Amino acid sequence: MKKFGFALLILLILLNLLILSCAAILFACAGNSNSNKPEAEIQNPADVNSPAAEETAAPAPVIPVQDMNGKEFRIITAGWWDYEPMEVHDICPEEYMGEPLNDAAYDRKIRIEETYNCKIVQTAGSYEPSDDVKKVQKSVQAGDHVYDAAMMRGIDFTTLLTKNYLLELGELQNIDFDNSWWRKKCSDALLIGGKRYGVSGNISSVEISLAALVCFNKNMIKGYGLDSPYDLVKTGDWTLGKFAEMGKQVAHDLDGDGKMTENDIWGVNYDRDRVWNLLNSSGVKLIELDSNGYPQITIDAGENLYKIQTVFTALFDESYSSNNRRIGSAFNQERTLFRLGWALDVVGLREYDFDFGIVPLPKYDLNQKEYMPNVYGLGANIICVPSTNADMENTGLFLEAFSYEGEKSVIPVYYENLLKTKSARDNESEDMIDYIFGNLYYDTGTLLNFDGFTQRICEMAETQDTNIASFVDKNKAKCEKAIKKIMDTIEAG
Repeated sequence: MKKFGFALLILLILLNLLILSCAAILFACAGNSNSNKPEAEIQNPADVNSPAAEETAAPAPVIPVQDMNGKEFRIITAGWWDYEPMEVHDICPEEYMGEPLNDAAYDRKIRIEETYNCKIVQTAGSYEPSDDVKKVQKSVQAGDHVYDAAMMRGIDFTTLLTKNYLLELGELQNIDFDNSWWRKKCSDALLIGGKRYGVSGNISSVEISLAALVCFNKNMIKGYGLDSPYDLVKTGDWTLGKFAEMGKQVAHDLDGDGKMTENDIWGVNYDRDRVWNLLNSSGVKLIELDSNGYPQITIDAGENLYKIQTVFTALFDESYSSNNRRIGSAFNQERTLFRLGWALDVVGLREYDFDFGIVPLPKYDLNQKEYMPNVYGLGANIICVPSTNADMENTGLFLEAFSYEGEKSVIPVYYENLLKTKSARDNESEDMIDYIFGNLYYDTGTLLNFDGFTQRICEMAETQDTNIASFVDKNKAKCEKAIKKIMDTIEAG
């Protein structure tokens, strides 16, 4: 009995040791799980590849910290005709205002200023973005170091590429444009002639606010017995033809006056500037870069002209589709089924009570394999550095740290608090937003408005001119000449 009791005691001791060992292993695993999610890992919506994308571990970035001895970083940001939703307010806020995006941006500003012993100063945009381009030109021509960095709109950016107004950004130190806080797809679309004079990053939320999407009235979908746009997206059947077909089923002369006016029910509402987004989502690119980074006009390549004609014909049919500048059919008053918009339009709808959903822009047809979410390039902010700035070390370090802090704190607030939590009305819309932001692509032609080529196509949409072949025939040579002038300057260094 004594031997049996002793053996039992030994067995119990071994069992306890085994339990303690398992607990230690489990605890260690739990600890490792947490350590794989450092503070630096903030999921950037621009890096989500699908609505169901999973978070992945990422090492904390190594960004040097150094005393900049009170240096002022002066940033000029281009305006947009006083259109408030596109003004740049998240670079240099002056104080806390109790508004999440402003306060996150203010926190970033204070954090950078204290960490690097510097001062951030913003020159706010003018009424016309071209006026801000002229300010940069004037300062460089005079040899004055007025601005350390600039954020210019795509509509006027090429003006700065003609006479060495800008620094080739490869000369900057302490910066890596492959890091997640720089929007690589956009930056690569700007890599002309193998040189980088402009990039896109998380300096500001304005660019992602120009991501294109479609808002739809959920009550009208149900009331007219239409297919769910969510289901159409998921099955791959969300096409331009389906979009137009559903719009035609809804549109009707509500007041019975025999004509379609802003008092009637419309299938589609759009603004001229959103038309380029629909063209891009149909697979049309104005310009593509060849293997040497030389811009090649591709608007008339393959089936592009036919596609543009089809898109224009569908949109300009005023039996169901209204151009907002011609016939203001209010989506927020539940008189329109579909609204072609940008992310900033969704933010503007958050105060209304009706139910709306969000989906990406449609594919051109069923033969198109993927949806092609994109950004309105003419209004996008392109980050650049005037050639009069000789402080490569501090400028590169500042831009790297500022963009990283934007990814870490400012962009998530815009994305989650303003766009998803307050605006999207259901989980499916949130999934669609994830998909849109995770799959954005960029057209060099809409980012670089050579000879005003892209802008004039928007003007065609305003006047409802469908003769795209004639337009290209008349203007292509002038655009090619503008491209050559810029490329000659770049190649000459």
